Amino acid sequence: MFHDVKYYTLSEAKATLNERRLLRPTIEQWWKEQGWTPPNQVPMFGDAVAVLGKAACATRRYEDALFLEYARLGGFNPAWMVYTKGLLSTESPFKRRLLHPTFFEKRGKRYGGIVVRKHRLGCIESNRAKPVCDVRLKCGTPVVDFHRRLHQRFGYSDDTVIDLSSYYEQFAYNAKKYYWGYLSFFLAHSVLLDDYHGGEERLRIGMRFTNEVFLPVYHEVVRKFGITPIIVRFPWHEHLKYVMPDDVENWRDHRVIPENLLDLSHHF
Repeated sequence: MFHDVKYYTLSEAKATLNERRLLRPTIEQWWKEQGWTPPNQVPMFGDAVAVLGKAACATRRYEDALFLEYARLGGFNPAWMVYTKGLLSTESPFKRRLLHPTFFEKRGKRYGGIVVRKHRLGCIESNRAKPVCDVRLKCGTPVVDFHRRLHQRFGYSDDTVIDLSSYYEQFAYNAKKYYWGYLSFFLAHSVLLDDYHGGEERLRIGMRFTNEVFLPVYHEVVRKFGITPIIVRFPWHEHLKYVMPDDVENWRDHRVIPENLLDLSHHF
């Protein structure tokens, strides 16, 4: 437990998800009673799906490589939940990096250090508060399309990227309301990999979202159903922000992700 939030290990998450399969009809009936229509993929989830939630769109960072390693070792099928109609916040480091991504290029010949290059693909300030799906790069390409093409290099179908924008519209995009629905996806249908007490966003802009939205809704969901959402604490390191080159299958050879993050023995 962490501040009354239960984080599961991968093995605990897999076992708990399997135990809760029979609860899915009850939860889906509750969705219907609330008048909520979840994305088509959610009720059809298989028995072992792990989700990486992103505030805007899926891309191709070393964070994703680590997520895929977690999913592989935990025996999960990976999926990404995104929110392309979310507004481009200049406070969000992830959203800023959609327009100013930093690409890994190589290891230095002399000392073996990481060589990266930042690309300023669009103007952050002129796109402030625009829906991410409406933001375009300087070349005219929608930023979501640019990152979608990067993400497709992983080889997963587009069905594994679930855009929750239409779902959130049912809640008038009110975070305290739509987070009820969001966390209910992880009671019996899938497992969430996230860190509500750290991670890229919270280490930069603080704990306001965790304290004002996540924690109250989390405890309301627990009181309603008597069980906790299945959340695996997902680590963060500054190197995870770098965009991967095209040879995604060789990500280990790049030696960008610290070895301690790749040691998942404590999850089993």
